[in-house]
Amino acid sequence: MSASSRTVTSDELGLSSSHQIQPRFKGSNEYFDPPLEGKHECPICQKRLREPVQTSCGHRFCRRCIVSSIGFAWLMEFLHYLRTWKENAVNRPGNFTQNARNRMFLSWQTYESFYISVHSAVEETKFLLQEGFEFALTERFCQDPLEEYFGGQWKLGRRSDNPDIKAFGYNSNTLRMQRTVSCQDGDTRGRKDKTRAWEQVTDVKLPRRKKLKM
Repeated sequence: MSASSRTVTSDELGLSSSHQIQPRFKGSNEYFDPPLEGKHECPICQKRLREPVQTSCGHRFCRRCIVSSIGFAWLMEFLHYLRTWKENAVNRPGNFTQNARNRMFLSWQTYESFYISVHSAVEETKFLLQEGFEFALTERFCQDPLEEYFGGQWKLGRRSDNPDIKAFGYNSNTLRMQRTVSCQDGDTRGRKDKTRAWEQVTDVKLPRRKKLKM
């Protein structure tokens, strides 16, 4: 029994991803007769290759093994470092006030942003690679449009931090009109307003009407 694979090049960590068409097996550690050839065995988990990737030097690994072992290990270690730091600050011996303990660690907003950003980057990259992308440039990931949009929702909602669908839709229409009929000049235009629905809007003054003589 053997597993066939088709290899395509990839720049992700110097690896080449491969799409594998293979029969179904019960498990990776199942015994084979005749014995499984070494080229179909992952050197990391020492089991049958699953979603194999091939390095430029010809070695093959399971995609999950190589990505988790090399690609994102340092990111997970970074999160572990932050969690350890937080626990040490909370459990540090001494008669410290809560305010003093808070100053021993990052703000909770910064900690949560690190946590969410790391997990999002890892899952997004894995998803893109599994969908057939040859590589993923995380430096090109951008959520500024989302932050801008929901920042506008928050601004319009003011103190309402739990809007219903009607209020959300009403605010969405307001934001859409603001982007459509934006200013022609000044610092309020925005980077995405190069193509607008109202291109012919002008600020030329209209002629003054003459008063009718009575």
